[in-house]
Amino acid sequence: MVLGTLETVKTFSDIASNVATITAIVIGGIWSYRSFFRERVHWPKATVELVMSHRELTSEWSLLNVKVKVHNTGKGLMKLTSLRVDVYQVLPLTEEKHKELVDQTLKPKDGVGAKWQPLQQAMARWGQNSQKCEPELEPDENEEFGNDFIVPAVLETVYVYVYIANEAKRSRRNLGWTVTSYYDLKGKAGGESAVNVIAGEPAVNVVAKEAA
Repeated sequence: MVLGTLETVKTFSDIASNVATITAIVIGGIWSYRSFFRERVHWPKATVELVMSHRELTSEWSLLNVKVKVHNTGKGLMKLTSLRVDVYQVLPLTEEKHKELVDQTLKPKDGVGAKWQPLQQAMARWGQNSQKCEPELEPDENEEFGNDFIVPAVLETVYVYVYIANEAKRSRRNLGWTVTSYYDLKGKAGGESAVNVIAGEPAVNVVAKEAA
């Protein structure tokens, strides 16, 4: 009788142990899946490199190339829906900007950057509002987007602003990533790059004026 009782207790103990093990595995699986899902959908990460170069075409015109390189450093798929490049004239100063500089209004008191003269803009759209498929970057993959601008040869310095829409935050208007840089058009040809590390929450898109 005692032997039977001990065997019954052992059986219940084994069942309880197995149930505890299975529960732990299920909880661990759910936690891992939720962590992966959150990382994959809501927290895309990337490194964006802005590479600029120029070349004189004639005595009046130069070619400015702005290349945006995107590297997916996250653990999930990264989709791009749009990319915008704005080029602003810094030097030589226009009459309007020279006046603003003298009046000390070139840089707004409530802003962090100067308001330069819009020069040109390039826009690429993919997905819902376009017949082109959205570029997709798997983890550790790279993609680059080149943009050419024909600018006056007298141009000395430009300010370049790049905005990349964030597919994971499509439901929230104007959320995306930005990278900016100044570039000097020295000599007949040249080039340089600027790198911006993107991680976590993206910035709000700055709505720039359309280039004239």
